[in-house]
Amino acid sequence: MSKNHHSAFWQRIESELKNNTTIALLYVVDSKGSSPGRKGFRMALSLHELWGSIGGGIMEHKWVEYARKKLIDGAYKTELFHQIHSKEAAANQSGMICSGEQTLVLTYLNIDKIDLLNQLNAAIEKDISVSISLSNAGFNLEFDKNKQQYWVNTETDWVYIENQNTVQRLNLIGGGHCALALSEILQKLSFYVCLYDTRKALNTIEQNTFVDEKHIIDDYAQLENLIPPDPNQYTVIMTWGYRTDKIAIHALQYISAAFVGVLGSQHKIDTLKKQLVDEGFAKDFIESLHAPIGLPIHSKTPFEIAISIAAQLIQFRNR
Repeated sequence: MSKNHHSAFWQRIESELKNNTTIALLYVVDSKGSSPGRKGFRMALSLHELWGSIGGGIMEHKWVEYARKKLIDGAYKTELFHQIHSKEAAANQSGMICSGEQTLVLTYLNIDKIDLLNQLNAAIEKDISVSISLSNAGFNLEFDKNKQQYWVNTETDWVYIENQNTVQRLNLIGGGHCALALSEILQKLSFYVCLYDTRKALNTIEQNTFVDEKHIIDDYAQLENLIPPDPNQYTVIMTWGYRTDKIAIHALQYISAAFVGVLGSQHKIDTLKKQLVDEGFAKDFIESLHAPIGLPIHSKTPFEIAISIAAQLIQFRNR
């Protein structure tokens, strides 16, 4: 089952609706500058529970209290709020001073929406393209795969649409200690992680319950036929040695990807790149490698190394 970060959020709402609980849904539909709540941040809450975030701080507390009051009063009107994070703003002050702006939608889901939530969760589970739609009319679904995320606001109408099948594939080549630590972090970062290794019954692979797929293969050269081309996917190479790293790189050189990184010391990477040049690899491909992978934070332990790699992946994805 995919660890699509949308799944757990909507599954929990569906579960609450089955108990005839009304849920308030707060969604950030637009953001500018240094806003703590970015477009796509969302929070759901009942009278007694909440999950998700719209940016935290006093602003979030204020809107949670507002939404809960509406739940108590039974005032289920879809509303749009503009928030400015500055005390100098003439209106719409959020209470925060971090600068930037964000626009929030507050809407409500009750038992009448249970069929929509069931359709949404089933589509995500089956990887069928599905988008949530928020507008003056409230919450709805769209199944147009060409719509990813957009926000339109006119004087008379507004709509926010966000595709819920946005998980990116990450190919993790090698299943050792660093891969185990990285997998645990990636589970929370909305990647669909596919692990490949040639070693059978390796303890770190057996312990790895964080990835979505595990593949034990005979040779890393097989990766060329196992990994589908996808210009949005990520690949992290961390096999047990530079020779096996190079076999993997040979196999992957013609497979499109947004990011390819290789673990290793600077000396190892310099040696590896020199050999790739000697073997006739394209200059553009060699220069595109993120190697050594990971931000330079003087990491030592597998988990520190994993944090440095995850930080670089986040930096690249959010660039």
